[in-house]
Amino acid sequence: MADGMQLASADKSQVSSGAENPGTFNFTESLPWGAITMALRQANSTTVGSKFTTITLPNLTLMNEAKISNVNINGDVVVDSVVDLNNIVVDGDMDITNAGTYNFYDVEVTGDVTNSDSGGNVQIYGFDGTTLTTSEPGTGNGQVNIQVVSVTTIINLKDNTEVRVYDAGTTDEVAGIESVIDGTPDSRTFSFTYTVGNLVDIIVYNIDYKYYKLSNYTIPAFNTPVEVTQRFDRNYYNP
Repeated sequence: MADGMQLASADKSQVSSGAENPGTFNFTESLPWGAITMALRQANSTTVGSKFTTITLPNLTLMNEAKISNVNINGDVVVDSVVDLNNIVVDGDMDITNAGTYNFYDVEVTGDVTNSDSGGNVQIYGFDGTTLTTSEPGTGNGQVNIQVVSVTTIINLKDNTEVRVYDAGTTDEVAGIESVIDGTPDSRTFSFTYTVGNLVDIIVYNIDYKYYKLSNYTIPAFNTPVEVTQRFDRNYYNP
């Protein structure tokens, strides 16, 4: 029997409500996430999965599209359905049993991320400083393709502005739009997602403003705004 039964009589002060009083809970058996949360609630936790809560157990199974966040897991994790994870540290290995696309936000796995579904590929997009490694890299069946990405948002754009983003020094387009629409009048925005560390050229066109180019911009590890100042020009230049 798991220590979850003991947690039912745990003192409320043992339950984490923030960084000042982190909670640590130990389980002796492998359990699904639902059983974990039930045991924590029985321990009178008012913030199940609150930041800095630590769970120690031999193996955690995430199933039925479980969504967990803000927790440190000491032990291996098995993911058997497509889930989005947010602010998780796994001190162990992670095995994904169903192929598909996964979004991880601020997730660190200290061990190996593997794919035990021989019939498909696991595609992981890592955001917000996610740190993952795999011994099965690739885009084929039974492999894991990890792309650590971030969102770059170009801000302060004038109405009717065209934006193009290319791999640096090439004409290979990464993202673009004919006329920006997000934001407010004459304060438009354009966002694109790309692999962290890649170099891009950002080009801004508008018939009423000077040609603008930001060359060799390095995609940062975290979502970042890039402010553009467009200067009025009666003689539009479009090379």
